[in-house]
Amino acid sequence: MKDKLLVSFNLVNIPRDMKITSVKFHLPLSGSAVSTNVYIKEITSRWSENGVKVGKVPTLSKTKKIVRLYPKQKELVINMTLAGKKWYSNYKTNHGIFVRVEKTDINYLKDNPPFLIIDTI
Repeated sequence: MKDKLLVSFNLVNIPRDMKITSVKFHLPLSGSAVSTNVYIKEITSRWSENGVKVGKVPTLSKTKKIVRLYPKQKELVINMTLAGKKWYSNYKTNHGIFVRVEKTDINYLKDNPPFLIIDTI
């Protein structure tokens, strides 16, 4: 899975009296010299890192977002507000997202992992 990433985020620390206004997913990029595509799907079942290592891949949503990356691009920012609000309102739906960066080895993410920025009021 050198071009695939499963990532989830814990939203439990957001106080229950807060309202989410914006959720942005930040994916650091390697600054590749060529254009490529990023495919993103919501994960729809429970999973674990150890399970994935032995071939237990979670189910994914049918809906996918495709984003074109340009040469030398250093970061991809994707609006995930709808998914973030759903995850916050019902933690049982929060399984994370699947990301595939076409033709790219994403091992560099071990030292520079993706993150969410959540705005609340």
